[in-house]
Amino acid sequence: MSVSIVAQRFRQCKLLLDETDWVTVGSTSSPTNVNSCGLLAYISFASSATRPDVEQAAATLLNLPILTSGLWGDGESLTVSISSTLMAKTTKDPAENDAKNPDRKPESDGLKCSIAIVPQANLISKVKQQGKSIQYHGQSDKETGRE
Repeated sequence: MSVSIVAQRFRQCKLLLDETDWVTVGSTSSPTNVNSCGLLAYISFASSATRPDVEQAAATLLNLPILTSGLWGDGESLTVSISSTLMAKTTKDPAENDAKNPDRKPESDGLKCSIAIVPQANLISKVKQQGKSIQYHGQSDKETGRE
């Protein structure tokens, strides 16, 4: 596998950067704000990853129907993708949105979405010696991963 991803949805997340600085992503007013949603993606690239592999992984993340416009499990809100929430914002006229974007989901109107990408080297690692050691061979180097 050339690209490994673990995805998690959130209303608000707080990330530690460079062991010193915290950044908050998503709703800053309340972590239970149902008008805010986000996707946290931990990602790792193998050295065998190609540009098309990375583009496919990005498209998958954007189209993954994991976000909700209401409370998770409330039985009323449907899951939506980041891409569908962006399509809902292309125009201010809902009728025009429907004509331009037949895949648009009305429940995504008004959602404020965030995406946070976190490099995670251990997703490509291999556990060895019955869990006593771990190897990180075959990972993409940092510079290539940043591209």
